[in-house]
Amino acid sequence: MQLKPCQSNTLYSPPQVLLERKIIDILSLIDSEAGLNLINRTLIKDWSLLRRKLKKPLAIWNGDRSINKNKKITDYVKLDVVINQQQIKLKLTIADLG
Repeated sequence: MQLKPCQSNTLYSPPQVLLERKIIDILSLIDSEAGLNLINRTLIKDWSLLRRKLKKPLAIWNGDRSINKNKKITDYVKLDVVINQQQIKLKLTIADLG
């Protein structure tokens, strides 16, 4: 696996997402200083992922410290990914990213 360094302490990694009947190559952002594992809400629809409710909503801010347009994170998904030939189960909170 080849990782590509970027600005500041940001690192992009090419993992694979394991869906029911297919594997998707993606580009992920590592150490974004977000404090959470996040996934963009558009991917939830595109990949037909099952949304689950958080026990308690979370406030969310953008990287520039402004409040995110959705103000709270209320849902998450569970996703299997492969990084460096190791399968990992992730809990990703759903947010509008960008």
